[in-house]
Amino acid sequence: MKKTILILFLILPLLLNAYLWESMSPSGITAYNVCYGSMELICIDTGVMFFDGEEWVECSYGNLPVWGAIPTPDYPEGMIVVMGDGSDSDGIYLFTCSTQEFLNLYWLMNPRFIQYYQTGECIYAGGEEGLLCSSDGLTWEPVSFFEGMDCYAIACRNENLVVTTGTDTYYSQDGGLNWEQSEAYIFLSDVIFDQNGTLYGIYPDGSYSSGLWSSDNGGQTWGVEFWDTDMSSVWVDLENNIFVGWKEDPQGIAMYIPDNRELIYYNEGLPDFTINNIIYNPLINCNNIVACTNDGVYILTGYTVSSDKKQILAMELILYNQPNPFSSSTRIRCDVSGLSSRTIEIYNIKGQLIRSLLLDERGEVFWNGSDEQDIKVPTGIYLYKLHGKKASDTKKMILMR
Repeated sequence: MKKTILILFLILPLLLNAYLWESMSPSGITAYNVCYGSMELICIDTGVMFFDGEEWVECSYGNLPVWGAIPTPDYPEGMIVVMGDGSDSDGIYLFTCSTQEFLNLYWLMNPRFIQYYQTGECIYAGGEEGLLCSSDGLTWEPVSFFEGMDCYAIACRNENLVVTTGTDTYYSQDGGLNWEQSEAYIFLSDVIFDQNGTLYGIYPDGSYSSGLWSSDNGGQTWGVEFWDTDMSSVWVDLENNIFVGWKEDPQGIAMYIPDNRELIYYNEGLPDFTINNIIYNPLINCNNIVACTNDGVYILTGYTVSSDKKQILAMELILYNQPNPFSSSTRIRCDVSGLSSRTIEIYNIKGQLIRSLLLDERGEVFWNGSDEQDIKVPTGIYLYKLHGKKASDTKKMILMR
């Protein structure tokens, strides 16, 4: 009984917040990136980690840091990773999960990123010696324009590409066939397009130019959004919310509101404020961001911002469950008036579909904590979504056995 009360004491404050950070990895690891494919692969400072169904497995090749990874359709059992820190072993590798082996595909000093370019159906990787391109992830060719350049980041949207180097920024408006130099001679370590085509970039470190920059013409010209030092990353979610991170305490992660240049911090419940990267989990059927920190990987869901007041709001209570937390069963309720669908989908925190349920005419359904095969699922946090509705109608519940 005392143990149950203690657990409730720890988790109930989280349920009352308008947002919730959840751990997605073991603590105590320095995470740089996460790749979501046939499995979840975490890029860390000494190699990679993945969950084999029972426990987290750590694999290393000379304790080299891994900076990024992508799945490859031609080899579903493996992932392509870029790793290195200036040694003779730096490069692009094929990592096979079943054998836990690394196979070198291309030597590349100080690789910094790997990214799939959907429009061009190719993969780009960049590092100290230039930019590489591959159609399948297994064979690589240098992009001649960037030969000898130190490539730091890439952003892709339709026919527009932007590559940043140690001193300059270059853009292409024809899918990478031709490249031009930006008019602004600025160093950007992280860049991303929003859903409308506006480009955002981080000028890192502590110079007079450090801060968040933007370009509304595909990288030709740039202007500053706000000045700040020690920034590390920028991300734009599916609803065009802009998030920025810092590599030094105490700033952590904040949402940037361009209309009034306001920063709204989302640090409550985040154990570590050293942000190495911000990405998202495409497997979870709701808006989210993922923070890679010096103490593991954490995911944030349940946030929204009023377009009028530009302030943090709790989600509308269209959908809810009682009790929460629960041990044996919980009742999920919703106002069904005007709904085109009454299907409730239940997911685990990794975004895997656990169960589909149908609301009755009163807008109620009970879930007993089992999957489609009527097998009991373990203790944990689960997401439930009213199928066919907007992402803000996704809620959380905690099962404690």
